[in-house]
Amino acid sequence: MQKEVIISINGLHSLEDDDDNVEMIAPGKYYKKNDKQYIIYNEICEDSNEVNKNTIKINNDSVEIIRKGASNVHMIFDEKEKNVSYYNTPFGNILIGLNTNSLKINELDNEINIAIDYSVEVNYEHLSNCVMTMSIKSKEDANITLM
Repeated sequence: MQKEVIISINGLHSLEDDDDNVEMIAPGKYYKKNDKQYIIYNEICEDSNEVNKNTIKINNDSVEIIRKGASNVHMIFDEKEKNVSYYNTPFGNILIGLNTNSLKINELDNEINIAIDYSVEVNYEHLSNCVMTMSIKSKEDANITLM
């Protein structure tokens, strides 16, 4: 995989009476270290225009998303165990739990595709069922122009 990549993330959060679909595309950097793959990219918050620095860390059987900036969180998606962490926001901390139902990582020469089916708890109460897909492609193979 080339160092310059395009990251595409789709997320669907299903609440009791509403579905929320989120889509994001951003340029990023890819590297591999100690048998782990890292993707680093910046994301601008719609509300505040502040920049979050995001890191996706891919292991053989888990995916971590680390967000630093206006909101801070370290989410671990692993089918073997529940992950509990604090989601730090400008309005205070929220205790979240992530239960990963399924995690699929498909690696090709210049592309990584990830599909995660998980549920989210807030303060130990079920909040939503979620599906997130990520596509990380070498910039030259992505056929996308970002402005």
